[in-house]
Amino acid sequence: MRLSSPTLSIRARIVLLALAILLPAIGMLAWLLADYLRQAREAAYANVRILATATAADVERFLRRSHGVLDRLAARPLVAALDPTRCDSLVAEFVAINTDFASLGIRGAAGHVVCSTARDPIPDLRPEQLPWFRQRLQADGLQAGDAMQRTPGGRWLVVMTHPLYAPSGTSVGLLELPVDAPLLALLRDDLPA
Repeated sequence: MRLSSPTLSIRARIVLLALAILLPAIGMLAWLLADYLRQAREAAYANVRILATATAADVERFLRRSHGVLDRLAARPLVAALDPTRCDSLVAEFVAINTDFASLGIRGAAGHVVCSTARDPIPDLRPEQLPWFRQRLQADGLQAGDAMQRTPGGRWLVVMTHPLYAPSGTSVGLLELPVDAPLLALLRDDLPA
């Protein structure tokens, strides 16, 4: 009784034997590698979720604090007076005390600059060309705009505003608080690649 077929040479039989041993081993390695990559991806996503949650909490705290600061500033009589000849002294010192903010400005309801800590504040706005300006005058409390670049290639800013009210309760202007791209600044450097 013969155990092997006469048509296969010894070399062919050795190749078949090697394939019979290597193919399952290669399959096992491929499966282990795919499983390792899946676990690494899941761990990276979990880290990103943790960082995103922490960053969202940081942004929320920052906005709450900014809202409180603007509420207190808006309640100061010299700020609400909108008198460019008598700016509140706190406005001039505000950015030195609060380094999170780029500048602080007070703008009247007609769009004119009353006081500003910026060296080159945005010139008078024309409210009819900027629907957001009227909306923010009518809004209650802190409002944040979209991120923007004041000049091409310049720094990114988000302008937060808070309405100013006359003693009669009517909105007479806005406190403007440009912030250096807070979302970018609050993102952590340890974000996984």
